[in-house]
Amino acid sequence: MPGQGKTTLARKVYDDSVVRYHFDVGAWISISQGSRIIVTSRQTGVGLHPHRLRSLNEAESWDLFKQKEFRRGSCPPELIDIGKQITGKCGGLPLAIVVLAGLFAEKMDELVWWKEVAKRVSYYILKDPEQYMDTLALSYEYLPDHLKPCFLYFGAFPEDYEIPVQPLILLWVTEGFIRQSGQQSLEDSAEDYLIDLIDRNLVLASK
Repeated sequence: MPGQGKTTLARKVYDDSVVRYHFDVGAWISISQGSRIIVTSRQTGVGLHPHRLRSLNEAESWDLFKQKEFRRGSCPPELIDIGKQITGKCGGLPLAIVVLAGLFAEKMDELVWWKEVAKRVSYYILKDPEQYMDTLALSYEYLPDHLKPCFLYFGAFPEDYEIPVQPLILLWVTEGFIRQSGQQSLEDSAEDYLIDLIDRNLVLASK
């Protein structure tokens, strides 16, 4: 009910010096009526009634993989069994499935390559059974050498930070990460590098 002083009380708490002492950063946000705030956390004990997301089952995992890998077609019959083996080792984790799909960006129809990836996935699971696998490490292993420093450079930014494209490209060029390609400018080559990382599902494009 409006007029009860809820906003005034919240402002007093927000501006209180004792409260501010306990937090490095604060933000006062004005939102419209009827809005909802969703708080996400990996810690299960931070809320009274958390909604726990379940892992994907085998069918859902395979459907997600196909959606990412075969955007404009269907999976060749000879790759279905090995593909299901690969997604079945992802523990139902959507991020792991999406990142693995990026490994096939340039070799989506090569059975030998799919079998090689299946072996490597098994290796990473055995290496780190608590985390199922480090899919980023596996993807990094198969990245072309010219893309590796560009991918690692994202680690310099905070998690979930939205990085403007043009400043990022200039930073890559300044760092010497970009190779000259024919008559193409370094900036255009850098943009191609970024598109390649996006196609491999290693970078999420917001726009």
